[in-house]
Amino acid sequence: MKRILCAIMLFASMSAMAIDADEQGFKYFEDARDSLASYNMTRAFFMFEEAAEMGNADAAFAIAMLYDAGIGVPSNYMSAYTWYLVADSLGRRDAEAMLKAAEQHEIDAYTRTIAEHDANKILNTASQNNEKYLTGRN
Repeated sequence: MKRILCAIMLFASMSAMAIDADEQGFKYFEDARDSLASYNMTRAFFMFEEAAEMGNADAAFAIAMLYDAGIGVPSNYMSAYTWYLVADSLGRRDAEAMLKAAEQHEIDAYTRTIAEHDANKILNTASQNNEKYLTGRN
């Protein structure tokens, strides 16, 4: 049941996400959304990851939901929590509610510490990618 609800939320949020065309990672996000719509979950996940590593909060949130529901990837609450942390840090407003829900049900202090470490690594990658993009270095 949880998978079905998360899938519905994910597809609904994909159509509602407003993204500035100049935003870092937009092309990756758009490709991921198209891949998801055509049920190419492997490509969708890869492209969401690329967009998230460019600093796209919506993509990070989508990855978290995929892990949370086990859609296209094995269900993994720690990975979902990690990506919710990333999405929250990048400014996705509804990620905070998902973090609170996870903390109440599935995430202990040890897992939270590991997830925070992993989220910081992802955010550092996004920061470095953003710096390269802004300075024109590839």
